[in-house]
Amino acid sequence: MQRSDKYQVQQMGLASNSFSPNEPMSTEKSRHTEDNGTSKQMTQVGVENKSFYEDVQTETVVKPAKEELQNGGPQADGNTGMCETNVDVDADPEPGPAVDAPVSFDPKKRPLLYCKFIVKHYKLAFALTLSGHLIFLVASGIMILAGYSLFPTDFQGVPLNMNNDDTFLREVAWSYRDEEESILKVNTSAEMVGARTKNGDILQIFYQGANVLTKENLQAIKDLEEQMTSKPEWLKFCKQDVKNLQAGCSKPSSLIRFFDGSFHPSLNDPTFSNISGILYTALNIPLLNRTLQALVGTEAVITPTEASTTITRTLFFTGLPLEGYNLTTDSVSDQMTLIQTFLKKENLALQ
Repeated sequence: MQRSDKYQVQQMGLASNSFSPNEPMSTEKSRHTEDNGTSKQMTQVGVENKSFYEDVQTETVVKPAKEELQNGGPQADGNTGMCETNVDVDADPEPGPAVDAPVSFDPKKRPLLYCKFIVKHYKLAFALTLSGHLIFLVASGIMILAGYSLFPTDFQGVPLNMNNDDTFLREVAWSYRDEEESILKVNTSAEMVGARTKNGDILQIFYQGANVLTKENLQAIKDLEEQMTSKPEWLKFCKQDVKNLQAGCSKPSSLIRFFDGSFHPSLNDPTFSNISGILYTALNIPLLNRTLQALVGTEAVITPTEASTTITRTLFFTGLPLEGYNLTTDSVSDQMTLIQTFLKKENLALQ
């Protein structure tokens, strides 16, 4: 490879290679010495080592001296500059800072003791952390086997702070608009219907106390309902059970229905010997959950072992049309007057 007449790159490693006598080198110049009559040629660094590499050669780049670069060429004294070996001609002459340059930090800021402990005693730290997790797991397993409830959160019921939320109540009312018997439907059609098969007025009786979910209180509620439904006049105003017309009047809506098998055969406890168990079972049945919550107070507590509430109610349903009226739109106001007169009289009698 030629740079100019004066600056050449010589391929090293061949026995016949030598520098021009007109271009003396400042370092590592080829020279001949005599030793005991034997001529030995000293070659430059980078000479071919055929014992290891047969074809690998290195370059020797002849660079002009600094004065020659300033004067625009070689000087008259024949000094062509320095001789460097193994020079990469494409290398950046001014490389940037070292990648592994030291990072400056403030020696006044001491590391946290926790960090120092983790770094110095990482095995001990790992063992302590693992032991803590294992202790929690073993303790949790023992508590579960012992019957302790680690997570007593009840996701079946509604949080107490939502029972008074207007948005929540509107959603419940809309979802159960066709199922709740206590909601009176407006009868706009003049169709022929059976006697007392449509909703009329409702009589509600409330019960309050420290805890109405006791055996004595529930038995008193049951007796009052039987007293009301056994009256002959009640058969003239009660709503018919449209699902079973032969059964006669529909039963009142109250907590007693959870103990007489009306909702499910498994919910049958006429002696009220397992109040908390029956109500907790009903609470976890989606179809009965909202019905139960509508019959107890917002502060009610229902668990497998405890049941308490300060208020409950019974709803008695009347039906339209009454005897002697064929259409639901026939003299509705007269029918409602008859029903309300009866309910007021019975309410006073029950008090």
